[in-house]
Amino acid sequence: MPVFNGQGTIRAALESVLAQSYQNLEIVVFDNGSTDGTAEAVLAASRGDARVRLDIGESNRGASFSFNRTFELATGEYFLWVAADDTIGSDYVSSAVARLEIDPDVVVSAPAVTVYLEGHTEPVYEVHIEGFGPETSRFDRMLRSMNGLPMVAMYGVIRSSALATSRLFKRSHMSDVALMQELALRGAIVETPEQHLDYYMSQKWKTTAEEYRHFTGGTVKGRVALPFLPLLVDRVQRMWSRELGMATRIGYVLVVLSAEGRRLGVRAAWRCYRSLVGSARASSIGESLYWRTMHVPGVKVCDMRVFTERVVYPTMGLSPHKQAVHRLGTPDEQ
Repeated sequence: MPVFNGQGTIRAALESVLAQSYQNLEIVVFDNGSTDGTAEAVLAASRGDARVRLDIGESNRGASFSFNRTFELATGEYFLWVAADDTIGSDYVSSAVARLEIDPDVVVSAPAVTVYLEGHTEPVYEVHIEGFGPETSRFDRMLRSMNGLPMVAMYGVIRSSALATSRLFKRSHMSDVALMQELALRGAIVETPEQHLDYYMSQKWKTTAEEYRHFTGGTVKGRVALPFLPLLVDRVQRMWSRELGMATRIGYVLVVLSAEGRRLGVRAAWRCYRSLVGSARASSIGESLYWRTMHVPGVKVCDMRVFTERVVYPTMGLSPHKQAVHRLGTPDEQ
């Protein structure tokens, strides 16, 4: 459990882990230089449980370091990241371990996820993992991972051996995307319905610069130029570092470059159109383009209005309606 300034939420998250029906747990909490009472909240929630270990960093070194550090401190055959503001059901771990034990081709037992927006009691959308099972070839998993692998899969139970031989998180923008794509190449990712995760997204949409600082620990100043480039380089490096034949590696890299080129072409054309006609007039086209090119398969929308305002509009660099601005805040142009 990596955490930074999670005093208000970590107790509930940690208690949901301590309540697991699967008892053989090693619970590592890494406090990434919090400036609030996070450490005290962890100690209070653990109530002397010997399974809980708290490691405290001197300063915030970014989410990438924090996620990597928790894995480095763990020793189990299976590994699970739990966000400090999420809660998991009591059979979350036991059902995942059972799934992994019966099928060695599965590297991630992923949860069924219900996503909420802070301040809203009703779910905004659900996430399901589809098309990454053992019956799907490695090449097809790689293709689908370009736009069809929800990132909440990273909160599934993962074989430690797969993570140990991966590049883990790099100190760059959206390194979680590249890591999950690498894991999809290493083996199957399946949803285990008994694993259920309630995931809470913040009201504020992070700008690219804010995301970059989140991953790196605030060491980057100013705007991030060409934000797609670090992710592209990360993806290519992960493809190239795998123990595959040269022809296979070249083919995979070319597929990644081609897909990224198409995506950037669509984004560039959209930005030009949006600049010419204005954000307000472009909204209907932007929404249509999102559903055609950006929406992740397996995401089932429960509240279309909130989903559009919190996900679709910020993704497309559109300004929400006035009432939405008051409620959700105005996203920066992406």
